[in-house]
Amino acid sequence: MKPATGATPLIAIAAAAVDTETTGPDATKARVIQIGAIGIAHGKVVRKPQLDLLIDPGEAILSEASLVHGITDTDVDGAGSFADAWGQFQEFIGDRILVGHSIGFDLAVLERECRRARLPWKKPRALCVRLLATIANPNLADYSLETIAAWLRLEIAGRHSALGDAIAAGDIFAALIPELRKRNIRTLGEAEVACLALSDALEAGHRAGWAEPVSRPQAPAFQPVDPYAYRHRVGSLMSGPPVVVKSTKPTRQVIDLMVKRKISSVLVSDRGTPDQPIEAYGIVTERDLMRRISSDAERAFDMPVGSIATRPLISIRAAAFAYRAIGRMDRLKVRHLAVRDDGGMLVGVLSARDLLRLRAAAAIDLDDTIEHARDAAELAASWSMLPGVVRSLLGEAIDPRVVAEIISDELCSLTRRAAVLAEQQMQIEGHGPPPCAYAVLVLGSGGRGESLMAPDQDNAIVFADGEPNGPEDRWFKTLGAKLADMLDISGVPYCKGGVMASNAAFRGSLDTWKRRVEDWVRRLRPEDLLNVDIVYDLRPVHGDTTLAAQFVEYAYD
Repeated sequence: MKPATGATPLIAIAAAAVDTETTGPDATKARVIQIGAIGIAHGKVVRKPQLDLLIDPGEAILSEASLVHGITDTDVDGAGSFADAWGQFQEFIGDRILVGHSIGFDLAVLERECRRARLPWKKPRALCVRLLATIANPNLADYSLETIAAWLRLEIAGRHSALGDAIAAGDIFAALIPELRKRNIRTLGEAEVACLALSDALEAGHRAGWAEPVSRPQAPAFQPVDPYAYRHRVGSLMSGPPVVVKSTKPTRQVIDLMVKRKISSVLVSDRGTPDQPIEAYGIVTERDLMRRISSDAERAFDMPVGSIATRPLISIRAAAFAYRAIGRMDRLKVRHLAVRDDGGMLVGVLSARDLLRLRAAAAIDLDDTIEHARDAAELAASWSMLPGVVRSLLGEAIDPRVVAEIISDELCSLTRRAAVLAEQQMQIEGHGPPPCAYAVLVLGSGGRGESLMAPDQDNAIVFADGEPNGPEDRWFKTLGAKLADMLDISGVPYCKGGVMASNAAFRGSLDTWKRRVEDWVRRLRPEDLLNVDIVYDLRPVHGDTTLAAQFVEYAYD
């Protein structure tokens, strides 16, 4: 799971909706007696697994608090400690974004409990559905869970239980995502900035002793994506902890382990543990195994892996710059280096594949994930990786014009995949297959290869036959609307000028487009010149490329 960034669309973040019940309403004094949590993925609440824990606070629960949540001293008598619950909670949430209603209260009481139990505390990235609802609908009478749920037509079950309120907060968050898009809030960073602008609500929480419910934007960390070998250190590139096996382990079992772990080497030692000086280890690589199988055939599988290992182990310091690792591999003609700390202890392994990722991984991964996305949420997650790739390219001092071309290529890939998914939706919903051949076109800066980092939609559809508002046109109107919706959800907003295939002016048969272009060129009104400028930069991205080529040939004839 890749960690969320400010560019990650809300529909694509991995989140956990959480809630606590406490001994009282004062965040500066209350003790936690119940924690509830549930997962959120692809903009939907994941009903299983759930977390529902009772905690013995070691002190009495205020009667007025029991009247609200129904939990009494008897209920928590014999329950586990906060420290026990905290471990389970941390395991459940992992690195996910936390979502809750008035989550500043929950963060405050959880932090106080951690301090009291001498547990490490790091404030998680979080979003408050109370603040998000204020942004999405500033006219609600109040922003209680009940009021927000009623506006969104959601039902709440188990109110004032930690799990029930966590589920309600998760359902509300999922329902708020399209409402926030209407206000041009699509990403985690945009949501955080919008919440931080609600100064009155934040100040009220601060006075009550609550934690700040959202994280403040931080400057992007350029180091992790900077591909220069003279800026990266080996420790940031290596794989660790290393996989170590005992020297006596049969080779067949080691091969099975390497296949299962998808690794190209293992380290070998008498103890089989990764806690010894570098001299204690040897290495076995894929090539070592192939050579031994080639020479000894079936007998090789039963040999102890220690008999195949290469010693002494070639190593490099974790603090060394990557260019030294590249030079050492080249000089010694090896593909793997053990990595040691300054004390000479084994800490990891660096492969030639790890160094290749230094330059290639981000851009390759971006294109691959777009092309294999299964829905709008996965498209959104893929598209959110683009800012990091762009930062990496700019860090290499790549010509900005080349960067713009790369952004445009990814926009075209995104539009192509969205069109494929939209067509699949059409058939699932009973609209049938396309009535004739067609092509989806990207227009404007995307077609020219000059997109910047905040593109909106500029697209069109040309189809083989059919008149305006005929059956073919109506089918493609629906397709265009689904395409526009999918791109908007993915992080490419609707075009304010209406340059989208859902608009009749940017959809039509080949003959319709020919008449349209002739009309634009003949009249030459300002809006006609603008349309010519947009459409003449077209790039076909999906469908019948021959049809698109005929349109291009006619337009430029």
